[in-house]
Amino acid sequence: MRSRVNKRTHKEKKIIPDIANKITNIEINYVFLLRLAITILLYVILFFGITNFSQRAIAISKFESNIESFAQKNSDTLFEVTEMTLYSSASARKNSQTVGMDISTFTDISFNISNLKNMKVNSLKISNISIDTVPEIGTAVLNYKNPFDFGKLTNFDLESAQNIEYNVTDEETGNFEKPTMYNNLSTPITLTYLNKDIYRNFQVRLNETSIYYNGRLLNSANIDITKLKATISFNITINDKYTCRLYIDIPYKTDKNIITDGYVKQNLQLNGTGKFYQV
Repeated sequence: MRSRVNKRTHKEKKIIPDIANKITNIEINYVFLLRLAITILLYVILFFGITNFSQRAIAISKFESNIESFAQKNSDTLFEVTEMTLYSSASARKNSQTVGMDISTFTDISFNISNLKNMKVNSLKISNISIDTVPEIGTAVLNYKNPFDFGKLTNFDLESAQNIEYNVTDEETGNFEKPTMYNNLSTPITLTYLNKDIYRNFQVRLNETSIYYNGRLLNSANIDITKLKATISFNITINDKYTCRLYIDIPYKTDKNIITDGYVKQNLQLNGTGKFYQV
């Protein structure tokens, strides 16, 4: 009986160290795998960190190179819009279905591009036309206008243009029904902003002895001019190479006059914001 107990005790004593050794080996393997995983993770982080740093360094270098190239290309100003003339008024036409009138406002825009180095121009276009601040009433559009019609509302059904391509010519012509520009840029650019039908079917009051077809219509129709507030912008590109973006606040009131007196005329100085850049 004692012999059996001794044999079992001897076996147990032998098994316990074996189990301990296995546990120790497992712990060693776990620590090894953990260290290996951390090492791989550090290498991955280091690799992506170096790659990201390298990409950022390349991007910064490219950006600096682009800035330097841009500065070299635009060391001299070749074209510039220095000032423009804005004329705002209103008019009306008979409503097609009633005895009333439909009132619209318009702003004609005229400016010249200074050709500072007397370069020959081959192409001219206006693009990316945008009504940035949309008026609360009416339908706003922007398009080309014959310079001989400046200050008159001639087309109540005008549609908005996305792009205006000019016919650039070296021939003297008096036909400006379509966008036309002399190749030395001596022709003024004339555009019109039209806010259509700000008041539909306006009925003339019996006590009104006369109707003025200008900005005074807004008084007659009790139109709040603050609801006409609008801002427009567009690109002008010369020779598919030189570009300028102009931003214009449509004027209804200045220090000198207000549209409800008939019209507003504003001579706007651009103060360097009308320079063309080569990109």
